[in-house]
Amino acid sequence: MQEARTHYFVLWAWDNMPTFTKTTKLNLPDVEVEAIPYNRDILRSEDLVVVSGPVEYHGYDDGGTSDDESDDNHLYYLRWYSLRSHRNASRGEIWVYDPDLERVHSWKVLECVVHKGCKGLTAKPNGEIHGVIIPVPVRLMEKASTYRFVLHFYDDYADTYKNHQVKAALEVNQTTEGERLDIWISTLSDINFRYKIHWNWISDAFSTIAQIPTEVHKCDTEGEEETVFGGIRKPIFIKFKSLSKAQKGEACRRTVIVMGHSSTLGKDPGLTIDRKLSPEKPALSVVFTEIVRSHYPGVVYPETESELKNGYTNVLIHELTHVANDYDKILFGLIERHCSDNVSTCIWRSEINSNFYDSQWHNRIKYTYKGERYEYPSPWHSLDEINEMRKSMKLPLLQP
Repeated sequence: MQEARTHYFVLWAWDNMPTFTKTTKLNLPDVEVEAIPYNRDILRSEDLVVVSGPVEYHGYDDGGTSDDESDDNHLYYLRWYSLRSHRNASRGEIWVYDPDLERVHSWKVLECVVHKGCKGLTAKPNGEIHGVIIPVPVRLMEKASTYRFVLHFYDDYADTYKNHQVKAALEVNQTTEGERLDIWISTLSDINFRYKIHWNWISDAFSTIAQIPTEVHKCDTEGEEETVFGGIRKPIFIKFKSLSKAQKGEACRRTVIVMGHSSTLGKDPGLTIDRKLSPEKPALSVVFTEIVRSHYPGVVYPETESELKNGYTNVLIHELTHVANDYDKILFGLIERHCSDNVSTCIWRSEINSNFYDSQWHNRIKYTYKGERYEYPSPWHSLDEINEMRKSMKLPLLQP
């Protein structure tokens, strides 16, 4: 006869009853009990883990209609994300939130660029890597500052849950910061142009003073020759070399090719043609070097070449301000807007003057950025001019 032993059974109340436990003492023979791990009342899946990599700007897609911006997209590359589970995800979505944390768009998981023909849902216990390119309509990214991509996936364990419904994994997110001013040089029309510019002034103006992410590529563009038509007062055809395939892969949103040109047509010392600002259709900023020379306030001698270099550089900073500023056009883009006060020391003024040839900038800018106080000599005379560029490039505004 078996010895009687004391056993304790714990009973759970589910469904419409409040959660509680009840313990009952019984004298029964020894028995074997197999525990089946049926799920607890949890909101998120414990069987699917999502890990996200970085989001990078990948380019601009005009939808095959260069004259119609309503179907244009910014392309963002979620370089990798990993799904960890013993079963594939049942479905997934990618959500995008604007700087005010409002969800503005969503996609079912897109075609994986790592695995052809894969919908980006396969998982492995140690993680399966996927990558996707996310097309975000241009009209949805008009606010300055950070946008956030959220990965929302569901597991495939409905058969183990008491409600027989799949559960969402804990969401993960990645942010895309503001754009980068990506500057490339074409020497097709002026083989000595790269030596006529103070490139450290370009970096100081945009990267240090305006706190705008900026990269100057000092190698020559290596793509095919292109010709564009520009100018309003004096129309002109401009030839330049575009970016090669490899260079396009390095480039970013807000791409511009800069160059010198010897044309003496008109009186404007520079010209910017915005195009799409993308690696495929970069903006073009031209310095008309002979016109800059003609505006020099005095006789040009060999010893004045350094002052001419100052002039070329400040004209280029003026033109790059057009590239960085989306608010510089009025009357359907037919008229360019410049410094509203036409301050004599401001390179954003509408006409070149003697200050462009000086060896230093005469404006002082003060602001607070990331809790630190800064003060710089500046080519722009007001913080508003800098903040217009930052707003255009989806960067937070600098505070006075």
